[in-house]
Amino acid sequence: MSPNAKTIDLTLSGYYFNVHYDYDYSTNTYKRSEGGKPHMEVDSAGKQTQIAPKVVIALVMPYGLESDDLHSSYATIGSGQAYVFQDGTVTIGTWKKTDKSAQFTFTNQDGATIKLNPGQTWITALGATNQVKYTP
Repeated sequence: MSPNAKTIDLTLSGYYFNVHYDYDYSTNTYKRSEGGKPHMEVDSAGKQTQIAPKVVIALVMPYGLESDDLHSSYATIGSGQAYVFQDGTVTIGTWKKTDKSAQFTFTNQDGATIKLNPGQTWITALGATNQVKYTP
C-alpha cells in the first residue's frame, strides 16, 4: 500500500497541546511534535530522543468539560470513529469499548479487526472528526 498519511495533525485544546506527526519511512515510525517542537523523551542513561511510535490512533469520542470547566472529559464507553495510522497509511474505522474493564477494539469499514503493528502506540481522544488532518 503506498503512503497516504505522511503527516498527521491533531488539534487539541490549544497551540501548545496540538500534536503533529511526520512519517519516517526508514524506521516505519511517526516522529511526534507537540506545540511546534519535537516531543522528546529521556532514557535511563540520560539520552534524549524524539518520541516516534509505530502506530498513532485518533479516537473521536463524545466530549465535555468537568465541573471545574478546566479539564476535558471524554466518554470512553461506547463506539465512534477511529483513525489508525501505521506504515504511512490511514485506516478509517470504528472503535468500540463495551464497559470500563473491556479493551478497545478497532474495526475497519468492512467490520474486520484492524491489526496493529507491534511497538509503541499513541492514542489521542478528540471531540470531532475535523480535529484530525493528514496529508500524503
